Amino acid sequence: MQFLAAIVSAVSLSVLSFGATITADSGATSLPETLVYAPDYVVFELVRPEGDYGGKASRGQELLQHVAERHGFDQTVRVFAHSPEGPLKDVYLARLSAGVSPIEACEEMQADPAVKWAEPDYYYRCQLAPDDTYYASTGSWGQEYLDMWGLHAVNPQNA
Repeated sequence: MQFLAAIVSAVSLSVLSFGATITADSGATSLPETLVYAPDYVVFELVRPEGDYGGKASRGQELLQHVAERHGFDQTVRVFAHSPEGPLKDVYLARLSAGVSPIEACEEMQADPAVKWAEPDYYYRCQLAPDDTYYASTGSWGQEYLDMWGLHAVNPQNA
Protein backbone atom coordinates (compact mmCIF):
# COMPACT_ATOMS: atom_id res chain seq x y z
CA MET A 1 0.00 0.00 0.00
CA GLN A 2 2.89 2.36 0.75
CA PHE A 3 4.30 1.73 -2.73
CA LEU A 4 0.90 2.63 -4.25
CA ALA A 5 0.92 5.92 -2.34
CA ALA A 6 4.37 6.65 -3.72
CA ILE A 7 3.11 5.94 -7.25
CA VAL A 8 0.27 8.43 -6.76
CA SER A 9 2.80 10.95 -5.49
CA ALA A 10 5.02 10.35 -8.51
CA VAL A 11 2.10 10.74 -10.89
CA SER A 12 1.28 14.05 -9.24
CA LEU A 13 4.90 15.05 -9.60
CA SER A 14 5.01 14.19 -13.27
CA VAL A 15 1.63 15.61 -14.22
CA LEU A 16 1.67 18.80 -12.17
CA SER A 17 5.28 19.79 -12.39
CA PHE A 18 7.16 17.64 -14.86
CA GLY A 19 10.70 18.88 -15.06
CA ALA A 20 10.35 21.28 -12.13
CA THR A 21 12.34 20.96 -8.97
CA ILE A 22 12.05 22.54 -5.56
CA THR A 23 14.42 22.56 -2.67
CA ALA A 24 13.83 22.81 1.03
CA ASP A 25 15.20 26.35 1.16
CA SER A 26 13.32 27.68 -1.90
CA GLY A 27 10.21 28.51 0.11
CA ALA A 28 8.11 26.76 -2.55
CA THR A 29 6.52 24.40 -0.07
CA SER A 30 4.92 24.75 3.34
CA LEU A 31 6.09 21.31 4.43
CA PRO A 32 8.90 21.06 6.97
CA GLU A 33 12.32 20.72 5.36
CA THR A 34 12.57 17.10 6.46
CA LEU A 35 9.44 16.17 4.48
CA VAL A 36 10.19 17.74 1.10
CA TYR A 37 10.50 14.36 -0.62
CA ALA A 38 9.73 10.71 0.07
CA PRO A 39 12.65 9.24 2.05
CA ASP A 40 12.87 6.00 0.08
CA TYR A 41 11.81 6.73 -3.52
CA VAL A 42 13.22 8.35 -6.64
CA VAL A 43 11.64 9.13 -10.00
CA PHE A 44 13.75 8.79 -13.14
CA GLU A 45 13.60 8.48 -16.90
CA LEU A 46 15.57 5.97 -18.91
CA VAL A 47 17.31 6.80 -22.14
CA ARG A 48 15.61 4.32 -24.45
CA PRO A 49 18.01 2.59 -26.81
CA GLU A 50 17.58 3.79 -30.37
CA GLY A 51 15.25 1.54 -32.35
CA ASP A 52 13.67 0.00 -29.23
CA TYR A 53 9.90 0.28 -29.44
CA GLY A 54 8.93 -1.92 -26.50
CA GLY A 55 8.55 -5.33 -28.09
CA LYS A 56 8.48 -8.57 -26.07
CA ALA A 57 12.26 -8.81 -25.98
CA SER A 58 12.56 -5.11 -25.28
CA ARG A 59 16.08 -3.81 -24.80
CA GLY A 60 14.43 -1.09 -22.68
CA GLN A 61 13.30 -3.71 -20.17
CA GLU A 62 16.79 -5.17 -20.07
CA LEU A 63 18.19 -1.69 -19.55
CA LEU A 64 15.73 -1.09 -16.69
CA GLN A 65 16.86 -4.32 -15.03
CA HIS A 66 20.51 -3.33 -15.35
CA VAL A 67 19.85 0.16 -13.94
CA ALA A 68 17.84 -1.32 -11.05
CA GLU A 69 20.65 -3.77 -10.25
CA ARG A 70 23.38 -1.14 -10.62
CA HIS A 71 21.65 1.25 -8.23
CA GLY A 72 20.25 -1.36 -5.85
CA PHE A 73 16.54 -0.65 -6.23
CA ASP A 74 14.16 -2.86 -4.27
CA GLN A 75 11.38 -2.34 -6.80
CA THR A 76 10.62 -0.30 -9.93
CA VAL A 77 7.34 0.52 -11.59
CA ARG A 78 6.43 2.51 -14.68
CA VAL A 79 4.69 5.69 -13.55
CA PHE A 80 2.45 5.93 -16.60
CA ALA A 81 1.75 2.22 -17.12
CA HIS A 82 -1.55 3.00 -18.83
CA SER A 83 0.32 4.82 -21.60
CA PRO A 84 3.00 2.52 -23.03
CA GLU A 85 3.87 5.03 -25.76
CA GLY A 86 4.39 8.76 -25.66
CA PRO A 87 6.88 11.13 -24.09
CA LEU A 88 6.52 9.74 -20.54
CA LYS A 89 6.73 6.03 -21.37
CA ASP A 90 10.16 5.63 -19.80
CA VAL A 91 9.47 7.40 -16.48
CA TYR A 92 9.82 5.07 -13.49
CA LEU A 93 9.41 5.16 -9.75
CA ALA A 94 11.99 3.19 -7.79
CA ARG A 95 12.01 2.15 -4.15
CA LEU A 96 15.50 2.52 -2.74
CA SER A 97 17.22 -0.01 -0.54
CA ALA A 98 17.17 0.74 3.18
CA GLY A 99 19.56 3.47 4.24
CA VAL A 100 20.08 4.96 0.77
CA SER A 101 19.53 8.72 0.53
CA PRO A 102 17.35 9.83 -2.41
CA ILE A 103 19.66 12.82 -3.01
CA GLU A 104 22.76 10.62 -3.17
CA ALA A 105 20.95 8.07 -5.33
CA CYS A 106 19.91 10.80 -7.79
CA GLU A 107 23.43 12.20 -7.98
CA GLU A 108 24.74 8.72 -8.72
CA MET A 109 22.01 8.10 -11.30
CA GLN A 110 22.72 11.41 -13.09
CA ALA A 111 26.18 10.01 -13.92
CA ASP A 112 24.62 6.87 -15.43
CA PRO A 113 24.42 7.15 -19.25
CA ALA A 114 21.25 5.02 -19.22
CA VAL A 115 19.38 7.61 -17.12
CA LYS A 116 18.10 10.81 -18.73
CA TRP A 117 17.21 12.49 -15.40
CA ALA A 118 16.53 11.50 -11.81
CA GLU A 119 15.06 13.32 -8.83
CA PRO A 120 13.63 12.49 -5.42
CA ASP A 121 9.90 11.81 -5.24
CA TYR A 122 8.96 15.34 -4.12
CA TYR A 123 5.84 16.11 -2.13
CA TYR A 124 3.70 18.84 -3.66
CA ARG A 125 0.90 20.79 -2.05
CA CYS A 126 -1.53 23.26 -3.53
CA GLN A 127 -1.29 26.49 -1.58
CA LEU A 128 -3.76 28.68 -3.39
CA ALA A 129 -7.49 29.09 -3.07
CA PRO A 130 -9.47 29.00 -6.34
CA ASP A 131 -9.74 32.39 -8.03
CA ASP A 132 -13.39 31.92 -9.01
CA THR A 133 -15.40 35.10 -8.36
CA TYR A 134 -18.03 33.15 -6.48
CA TYR A 135 -15.64 31.16 -4.28
CA ALA A 136 -15.80 33.67 -1.41
CA SER A 137 -19.42 34.76 -1.85
CA THR A 138 -22.74 33.58 -0.44
CA GLY A 139 -26.30 33.96 -1.73
CA SER A 140 -25.59 35.10 -5.29
CA TRP A 141 -28.56 33.09 -6.49
CA GLY A 142 -30.74 33.64 -3.43
CA GLN A 143 -29.50 30.64 -1.46
CA GLU A 144 -28.38 30.85 2.18
CA TYR A 145 -25.14 28.91 1.71
CA LEU A 146 -21.81 29.46 -0.02
CA ASP A 147 -22.04 29.88 -3.79
CA MET A 148 -19.27 27.38 -4.51
CA TRP A 149 -20.16 25.04 -1.65
CA GLY A 150 -18.81 22.01 -3.52
CA LEU A 151 -15.34 23.52 -3.75
CA HIS A 152 -15.40 24.39 -0.05
CA ALA A 153 -16.43 20.79 0.70
CA VAL A 154 -13.27 19.39 -0.89
CA ASN A 155 -11.06 22.10 0.65
CA PRO A 156 -8.96 22.73 -2.51
CA GLN A 157 -6.41 25.03 -0.86
CA ASN A 158 -5.29 22.11 1.33
CA ALA A 159 -5.61 19.36 -1.30
